[in-house]
Amino acid sequence: MKSCKRFGIFILFLFSAVNIFPQTPTNPVNGSLEFGLHGGLTLLSSDYQGLGSDFAAKLTAEYYIDTKSEHLVGIRAFGMFGSLSGSDNSLSISEFKTGISNFGGGLIYGYQTSPKIFPYLFLGVSSLNFNPKFIDGEKLPNNEAGVYENTAINFNVDLGLRVLLSRTVSLHFSIGANINDNDHLDDIDLNSDKDFFLTTMMGISFSLFGDVDSDGDGVSDSKDKCPRTPSGVDVDDFGCPIDSDGDGVPDYLDQCPDTPKYTKVDRKGCPLDSDNDGVTDHVDQCPDTPHGVQVDAYGCPRDSDGDGVPDYQDNCPDTPAGQVVDDFGCPMNPIKPFEPIEDTLPPINRDHSYDIENERIAEGTIFTDGVQYCVQESAWRTKSKAESQSAVLQRKGFNSFVVEKYFPSSGKTWYRVRVGYFNSLDEARRIEKQIK
Repeated sequence: MKSCKRFGIFILFLFSAVNIFPQTPTNPVNGSLEFGLHGGLTLLSSDYQGLGSDFAAKLTAEYYIDTKSEHLVGIRAFGMFGSLSGSDNSLSISEFKTGISNFGGGLIYGYQTSPKIFPYLFLGVSSLNFNPKFIDGEKLPNNEAGVYENTAINFNVDLGLRVLLSRTVSLHFSIGANINDNDHLDDIDLNSDKDFFLTTMMGISFSLFGDVDSDGDGVSDSKDKCPRTPSGVDVDDFGCPIDSDGDGVPDYLDQCPDTPKYTKVDRKGCPLDSDNDGVTDHVDQCPDTPHGVQVDAYGCPRDSDGDGVPDYQDNCPDTPAGQVVDDFGCPMNPIKPFEPIEDTLPPINRDHSYDIENERIAEGTIFTDGVQYCVQESAWRTKSKAESQSAVLQRKGFNSFVVEKYFPSSGKTWYRVRVGYFNSLDEARRIEKQIK
């Protein structure tokens, strides 16, 4: 029949239309019990020419299971009341009307295509009661008791669209087909095609007992331990944003999503680098490197010549391997420590002048030229600082002075603050302890 083909084309068009909506995992309808009231037109296809139109109303009760997803699965019970009518001047009875009552139930499947849009399909079965009459209310000729049954098993197909107005109120639009194995809705039987009717309805439904999901993350408020999750964020079964690497920063904020376990991170989820040397704390073996100092893979200052003095403190950066250096990375005089035997020392010459060019280390910070001794308290790159420190020692009662020493290998001059001179190593040791 032409009307059936048109109806099929319309259904295909509606299915195509609802698929253009973007998908979202939020579904506030799940877990709810709903009651609805719908009303609209009935369109009868019968032995009368064309589609006869009339009116009907429908009451529904629906329950949706909690799928915890964008899928909508439920059951519906309904009762529909209304009329079917038709007219055809080529027939002896040109007009008729039949009241109908339809009670049944079935299954609903829907899908949330956007936060407020749910296209759905209903399939059900019902008991259809009808009573054909003249348009003025008198019984039709064939409508005598026992001639035609006034009850039929009816199969229901509805294609609908739900629009959420609020969390508890929805607006519905639907078209439906009511198909049965009966050709007597119009009280006549002229061909092999069975009588059926379509409905186009609009309605409203009210939700009861549904669990509210305030932040729309798919986890109801009664189970949600993180009730204010931003829209679109993936959450776990408790409604909290997923934190894949367990660093305390959720994935949607985590700029370093693969942080090793137990690593301390910043607010962006990246490992801390307390000294800002480019090596994170969980790898850094020198966590207090001064700002701007170049470091190796372990976060320690670079020591290019391997002399034990880092580059940023090394005044002689190209010291040969194995060379003994001072605190500033410069080679020291290649001399052996001097350990004098007091009994073999020659008598002190009071007129002796300390030979600084041929001095050697006696021990620690004590130097000697082989005759006299002095204690070195510190060394400075600038003469003013050395003289200032020497003045401090003089005020404490020490015979302090400044010695200038030039190192050809580095081209640097150092100013050494010393105390002396002493006639014996023991005397130098005693003063060394006092200075410390």
